[in-house]
Amino acid sequence: MLISVLRRPKQRALKKLKKLHFIAENCRRSIVGEELLVNKNEEFWMKCGRFCPLLYPNPKPTPRNAYERIFTYGTRVGVYVSIIVQLILGLMIPFPTVRAVIQIASLKLATSRFRSIILMFIMIWAFQIPAMNTTHNLQMLAESVACVSDSAIQVGNKLIGEVNMQTNKFSLSGLKEVMHFFGKLLKNFRDTMRKLQNTVVKFGKQTKDFLVQLLAVKEFCQRFFIGPYYFCLRIFDEGAQYCDRLTLYRGLSPCKFVKDMRKICEAARFSEMVCVIPDKITRTLKSGFLPFAKDKMKAAMNFVMDDYNISFIVKEAKAAKKTWEELGISVNYTVESNRTKTFELEKMKEELEKILNQFNVFVDILSAVIKFMIPNMVIITFFTALLYVMKYKRKEKADNVYITEEFRNVDMIREAQGQPSLLPLLPKERKTYIEGFTLHMTSKEKMRMLFAFAITLISGFLPAFLILLDIFTYQMLYFTYSFLQSNSTRTDRLDFYNLKAAGEGFVAKLLQKILSIFHPITGSQYSDDDWRRCFIEPNPPDFQLIRFMMFLYLIALLLCIIQIYAARFRHLIAQYYWPERTKPRTLWLYNKVLEGRKNILTQLVKATKEKEVKDQLVEDEYSGRGNLANRGLTVLDADQYRCTRCFRPDLSITDASNTRICPNCNNLYCTDCYAVKKKCLECGASLQSVLDETEFYMDSSCEEDESIQDETSVQSP
Repeated sequence: MLISVLRRPKQRALKKLKKLHFIAENCRRSIVGEELLVNKNEEFWMKCGRFCPLLYPNPKPTPRNAYERIFTYGTRVGVYVSIIVQLILGLMIPFPTVRAVIQIASLKLATSRFRSIILMFIMIWAFQIPAMNTTHNLQMLAESVACVSDSAIQVGNKLIGEVNMQTNKFSLSGLKEVMHFFGKLLKNFRDTMRKLQNTVVKFGKQTKDFLVQLLAVKEFCQRFFIGPYYFCLRIFDEGAQYCDRLTLYRGLSPCKFVKDMRKICEAARFSEMVCVIPDKITRTLKSGFLPFAKDKMKAAMNFVMDDYNISFIVKEAKAAKKTWEELGISVNYTVESNRTKTFELEKMKEELEKILNQFNVFVDILSAVIKFMIPNMVIITFFTALLYVMKYKRKEKADNVYITEEFRNVDMIREAQGQPSLLPLLPKERKTYIEGFTLHMTSKEKMRMLFAFAITLISGFLPAFLILLDIFTYQMLYFTYSFLQSNSTRTDRLDFYNLKAAGEGFVAKLLQKILSIFHPITGSQYSDDDWRRCFIEPNPPDFQLIRFMMFLYLIALLLCIIQIYAARFRHLIAQYYWPERTKPRTLWLYNKVLEGRKNILTQLVKATKEKEVKDQLVEDEYSGRGNLANRGLTVLDADQYRCTRCFRPDLSITDASNTRICPNCNNLYCTDCYAVKKKCLECGASLQSVLDETEFYMDSSCEEDESIQDETSVQSP
């Protein structure tokens, strides 16, 4: 007792603390500009509240239509609905028929109708949550690729801007003002130029190594991303083919929708853009920094050689020029030889938005149709219950396959009178009739159960496909995201030799200005991690909703069996409210079973007699009496006929004690079959009708006797 008292306040406090932490995290995200967190549980019950407003979480939203106002306290519509419900309950008290209809309808509402409603909810949830999450993840992928492209363009523009800024700073006006200092510092200048040439050579070698590593990463990236596009196409093609095999007619809207969803595989090709060197960077390298640095290097070398005529500078400048030209050719060749096919991103985004809008319209239409179907299904259920009551009161054969206690009493009375009993039932009869509440099912019940299983399995195919598609898309995108954020796509920064000139003299200033040319490469603070920020972690599937949908689907499968046994309670409810119908229904069922049992016995007797006749014919044939027996059969069969119903072979027209004739078609019946049947099996005429005019047969010999007596009476006087 004490533990429970302490545990409840603790749980409430933890729940409030968790909610406070959730609100604080959303506040922080709203300030930073990040995407807000979503409470999956609250979002799920909000979606459920669209169908049943009582399921809305607190605080409940304002009612938007008449249907939601029904469930709101204090509204006029709610009062009217309460009055109608109370009137129905008032009618149930004096009218037993109303009570019976509602109770019979409740059985079907709790089983088969509830199963149909569960399948409808699963269908609409599959389109609203997993399918929308899949499209949202693909849209995030498109935005990430566009972000990478924009980032590459910004880097190229920044590189060109820095180069242009350094060009404006570079000036040789101070060189003429201090010409007389050049001779003294000639030796230092020569050493500095040699170091500069060595720096350029090393820089070219390291840049070549960097490009080789970049090509290796690009080749590995292309091998990695070549598979998802074709794998995605194969998944949708196999799904469309399997859907066509399940449906009766090809070209249905569900299968066509699966084929149209094949277009989302184009989004898988976005990942190839990650492996492409943007054209903007290519043009920047060709027309921006590389030619500029090469031209400035040539200008500096020519200026020194023309104005000062120093031979050793020519040698060093030619070596630096050759090295730089080799570097430029290598970069140009590397960029041009690895260009890939460009992708029209804006056109793709427009098509994707169009498909998403169409999908949203389809989901809204589906939700509206299901909302319209659910109340109509409830109303139709009450009409079917009323129809069942009407059939029960008018027809004895309506739902009359149950061996009740009254049936057993009739069978016991028959057995006490010395007649054969019908119980227990034969194996063939157990397929049609049921002895009480047993687990055994009739053939019709098995057919209904198999049909319910088929509908449930077919209805669960599309939600299962959308859920698996959501999980597969998330796993593929998350694997891509993890790969791009891992160390596999990171390259080590190359070590650059950076010369620094100290001092206030002319040579120091000149070297500082020359070295500043290489600032866009050696001094840039740009990080290669910026493009990785474009890729956002995809939204995971709502596994809580998926588990709940699986639980409901299992309940729907169980209801396929439960609805068969629950339907047997209908005749008990009707028997309770109309007990006067019990005896006529019992006698009708007993006669039906007795008639079927008599047909079985007749067929057995017929088969036994035919077997005896055949055995006798075989024996006569072996004994040499075959010809005599064949001639005798034609004579014996001349005046003998078979019963139309039981095929009794020894009937004769002259045998009035054992033979009856149909007054309409003249078919023969034995006296037993004539007493049981009400109508002729051939023409359908009534066998119990009395003719208005009866014809009697009279022997002609009687007339001759009367004429002789008349003649003798006349002659006697």
